[in-house]
Amino acid sequence: RGQLSYDDQTIGGYGYGSWHKLVGNNVKSNTRGEVGGGVYWYLRNAEDSKLTAGLSLMGMSYDNDQSYFTYGHGGYFSPQSFYAIGVPVMWAQRTERFSYQVKSSVGVQHFK
Repeated sequence: RGQLSYDDQTIGGYGYGSWHKLVGNNVKSNTRGEVGGGVYWYLRNAEDSKLTAGLSLMGMSYDNDQSYFTYGHGGYFSPQSFYAIGVPVMWAQRTERFSYQVKSSVGVQHFK
């Protein structure tokens, strides 16, 4: 997996890509490609508190559909195409003795 990112404490962005070769015993070999990226803005950026919101995109594809549960199939989610778009939100807070981070994302997906 390769990834590039940028963050200037006002706005940030990232992009990534990967390619995988999947092999196993008594199943057909498969390959998977994935690309994605996103951008986010700091809505709050204090020393002990941060809030960001952004937009993320992702696409993925497998060469062979191996989702069948029969002999010779892998039995795993392997769509020919998968696309997702989301709105991620991250909130982090820190005190002298305690820190936490909450992440969430709302979005839609399409696959076949």
